[in-house]
Amino acid sequence: FRSCAKKSPVKVRTRIVAKDIKRGTTARAMGYSSPTPSVEGLFLLLSLSASRDFRVKTLDISHAFMHSPLPSSETILLRLPLSVSLVDGSVAYLHLDRALNGLRDASLRWLNLLSETVKSQGLWSDELEPCIYQGEIFGEDSQVLGVGMLMVYVDDILLCTSTEQAERSVISAISAVVPTKVTGQILPSDEGGGKVSFIGRHLYRRPQEKAIFVAVDPEYLNPTFNEFGITQGSSAVPNIAGLLEKKDASSKTPLSSEAYSRFRRGLGRLIWLAQSRAD
Repeated sequence: FRSCAKKSPVKVRTRIVAKDIKRGTTARAMGYSSPTPSVEGLFLLLSLSASRDFRVKTLDISHAFMHSPLPSSETILLRLPLSVSLVDGSVAYLHLDRALNGLRDASLRWLNLLSETVKSQGLWSDELEPCIYQGEIFGEDSQVLGVGMLMVYVDDILLCTSTEQAERSVISAISAVVPTKVTGQILPSDEGGGKVSFIGRHLYRRPQEKAIFVAVDPEYLNPTFNEFGITQGSSAVPNIAGLLEKKDASSKTPLSSEAYSRFRRGLGRLIWLAQSRAD
């Protein structure tokens, strides 16, 4: 069990997280690898949405894994912690019909469920970008409601459609199989635009402008600056070559585990920033 923060003096939110027994080398080798979309795919989707003045909405899926059915050919038994037992004190087990946080294939099962759901609306993906869907969106009477694109990043969804009817149809289909919450929207340029957040990025459109801008929080790098003691900027270009070519004793000393972790965090943040800020 994993306990979360208290929501009130008498209630505590908890959830069960499975610990998957090792049954092979890696999830990818076992065929359980679940993909994530590329940043190039995100920019292509946003470029098309901007040029066509599409509506954009962000959706958040609640308990995506726990609503994703497991295949009938697979049997998964979950042994509950020793603190939970049957009335006679014997070990308690659960037979899972749906996925659970902690299972290696949970994310893949969710992606399969979403794929089948949006496929019924006319959206499809390919092997190159399996997390990006596109197509004509059909209503119940097979009438074309509009065209749309959808990107899923685990349980966060970015939906771009040409009409409000198409948008409502896709959201309704997803909501029918898993709890879905609309977290933000960008309207067409003549309806005022707007701003949303998606996987750590701010996306916004100004009124009367089709363009969609991508940015990150202005204070995004502050934690990295604080960790490295950087208190002010500089207009001078750093001498990277000089640092790389140093051969004194201090430059050959391996980083401590703490310094290495700090370096990795800083590098990861810079890479994420560079995906949104090519400059």
